[in-house]
Amino acid sequence: MGNTLVVSFRYEPRLLNVIREIDGRVFNKNKKQWEVPLSSVLECIDSLEPHGFIIGSDARAAYEAEKAKRLEMENIKANPVEYKGALPLFDFQ
Repeated sequence: MGNTLVVSFRYEPRLLNVIREIDGRVFNKNKKQWEVPLSSVLECIDSLEPHGFIIGSDARAAYEAEKAKRLEMENIKANPVEYKGALPLFDFQ
């Protein structure tokens, strides 16, 4: 799988419109497949699964990992830790 998700399907304008909405997607003309960066895995699977796409186990694992990572980031932002050090912090810290 590497750093990209591979999306293959028979030509259908409705599905083409769906995949064109995914950030960073690129059509590989040589392999005749769409490639989506792993950073867009949530958007990709959330967009394509309702249309009957089969999600492989590697893609599902990447999806779950990205989902957990984003949830953790949201929790950190929602519950910031107060700095209790002796030195002053500047605005950019």
